[in-house]
Amino acid sequence: QILLCANAGDMLLWDSRIIHCNTPGLKPLSEAPEGNVTPSDELLRLVGYVCCTPTAWCPPKVQQQRASAALQLVSSTHWPHAFVPVGAHAPEWIPRRSPADFSHEATRLIL
Repeated sequence: QILLCANAGDMLLWDSRIIHCNTPGLKPLSEAPEGNVTPSDELLRLVGYVCCTPTAWCPPKVQQQRASAALQLVSSTHWPHAFVPVGAHAPEWIPRRSPADFSHEATRLIL
């Protein structure tokens, strides 16, 4: 087991084909080193997972499915070149999106 210590603003990149896991290093406040306590009103961590594969791997049908899923707030697995929806659909009270809601950059991430 390896402990990777990162600072605010650090970016970590890894090959997801290798074994990996992440958990916050939480201990009771009584065991935390002095001066090394995250105030309860601050985020412990904010993470955005991104998975990329070559565009050539993603057939047009999958691109259409991903675009439709983004509009309907449907999530999928981390494989960008295959559409495998997971989890429950978003509740009906959450407004659906239109293509105009997405910036050019966001659209490129979806497709």
